[in-house]
Amino acid sequence: MKKYTLISKGLLGATGAVSILGYGLIANAAELTPVSLELAIIIDGSQSISEENFNLQLGALDNIFNDPNFYNDFILPIKDIPNLNITDPSVAVGIFQFGAETIDQRAGNPIFETIMDWTLFNEQRQSGIGTLNPNTIHKIGGFTPLGDLLPVMIDQFSNNDYEGHRVVNISSDGFETFSETNLAVATREAFRSRVTFNGLVIPAIGGQVEKNISGDQQDNYNLKVLESMVDRYPFLEPREKNNNLAGNPAFLMLDYATGEKTLEEAFRLKLGLETIGRAPASRSNVDEPGTDPTAPTSPGTGIDPTSPTSPGTGIDPNAPTSPGTGSDPTAPTSPGTGTIGEPTAQHIPEPGSLLGLLSVGLLGVLRHKKKA
Repeated sequence: MKKYTLISKGLLGATGAVSILGYGLIANAAELTPVSLELAIIIDGSQSISEENFNLQLGALDNIFNDPNFYNDFILPIKDIPNLNITDPSVAVGIFQFGAETIDQRAGNPIFETIMDWTLFNEQRQSGIGTLNPNTIHKIGGFTPLGDLLPVMIDQFSNNDYEGHRVVNISSDGFETFSETNLAVATREAFRSRVTFNGLVIPAIGGQVEKNISGDQQDNYNLKVLESMVDRYPFLEPREKNNNLAGNPAFLMLDYATGEKTLEEAFRLKLGLETIGRAPASRSNVDEPGTDPTAPTSPGTGIDPTSPTSPGTGIDPNAPTSPGTGSDPTAPTSPGTGTIGEPTAQHIPEPGSLLGLLSVGLLGVLRHKKKA
């Protein structure tokens, strides 16, 4: 297993966000393979994430990518998305974890580790990644250097063998610690790089929490930090931001942290919104709560990007909701919305069309050319 350690922290703090990497400073000069989507899945492997939650994520991703239905659920429907004009859909996926060294209880160099190297899924290879075995894939531990992580992830896209729309799928508790790269600078450079960031909240050690209607920060996850990664400039119009492949805005998902979904259910919905723009087809072992598995689905964005939004949320806080749910739980789900049960954090306004999901716009150029 290959580890990448960032260069010395002194140099990290003294240089720009994109030029700070200890590896891959020269762009990949080889001929690149066009794909519909480059998707980087990043797992927080720091000390604040429990071994149980870390291993559950490995198990969820193992099940999803080794499912023979993976191509039919997450890739084939891409060709039906309006305006994309993709006839031969494909997705390149890499899975990574991050943490940091600890030296005598002090923060050491940030560590970025490859769990699964970039793998191409298309009509020829529809599923299969081997086994993500918790006995052989060990959590890095240490601190949570989110500010240092962002430029490393951007560099990953510049140095793989693929060219396509770029999305980062990050799961973390959001407790940013001991980064030499200022998080505000890192998120600014991520925005400029045309990379879309989506987040899945994983509670820190201490277990899942009850819904909390007061304050901006839960006891075991930090929404402000995660929101800043997903939506660097909340005041911009949706059309001026980055977005997901199907056109739906970037989002922050809280369903696992508040117990609304299992990790596999949350990852399936998250991957669906990142690839085809909606909840994927239901499977008997991972049916999504709050959805009708028999309801027809149609290509769509999963969100109405033209709906009025309040600053920093990307959703309408004035939308009528029923107590405790944000919508009528008995109402049938509409095609392409990905409705997912009760709201996951009551202090965050929840849209009736996409419950349990904090949607914040990141709209922009679909494809970003790599430098040869």
